Parts: sequence; C-alpha cells; structure tokens
Amino acid sequence: MSAQISPIFSEPKRDEHGRFLPGHGGRPPNSRNRVSSEALAAVKSMKDEAIERLRQRLENNDWAALQFVLERVLPKGRVLEIDATSPAAIIEALSSGTMTTYEAANLAKVLQHLATIEETTELRKRIEHLERVANEKK
Repeated sequence: MSAQISPIFSEPKRDEHGRFLPGHGGRPPNSRNRVSSEALAAVKSMKDEAIERLRQRLENNDWAALQFVLERVLPKGRVLEIDATSPAAIIEALSSGTMTTYEAANLAKVLQHLATIEETTELRKRIEHLERVANEKK
C-alpha cells in the first residue's frame, strides 16, 4: 500500500468557465513565475563571466562598456551641496553654475512640499490644542 503525498498547494479551484473561484486566485502568494525564476538563475550564473569580460574591455580602453554599466548601477542625478535653502542661496547657486535650472526647479518643488507638510503639522497641533481647551471648558 503506497501513501499518497498531497502537494503543499492544491490546484486552484475554477468555475465552469475557467475563472478562479473566490478565495482560489491562481498562484500562491509570494511564488514566482517559473520563467522568471529560470531567467534570474541564468543571469546569476553569468555574473563571473560578465565581470571578466568587462575587465577585458576596460583593459582594451573600451570606456563605453564602463559607461554602460555605471549608467545602470549608479543612481541618476547628483548630490547638490548648497549652504542654505533660501531663495537667495538657490539663485546664487544658479548664477554661479553649481546648479542647473532643472535641479533648482526640483529643489524648489521639494522645499514647497516640505513647507506644506510643516504648515499642516503646525495647524494640526493648533487645532488639537484648541479642542483640548474647548473640552476643558465643558
């Protein structure tokens, strides 16, 4: 007599039209597609060879290979170093050429969002204080 081994995940239940029934939605949570898993394993197995080929290309002064790798590895943009975040400091950085107009526009957006968050937080604290005072008077 042989014991039957049940799979960890049973086959998902479907209706007569082939659609998944409620609570039986396809692949188990956190499971990977077989093709994705195989592709990832293939890429990982090539890493040593890829690094060696990159080293050879750099030894032959193929700097395009290095640029290709760095563009995909390093984060986009650059770190901005300014002394202050006031409009005058941003204008100074723009006029001296240490910051591009694109970077200044992005910095201004970030500063505006931070100011809005700060104002909202302050208003929330003031409302909570007023509510406490109003509740104490009741």
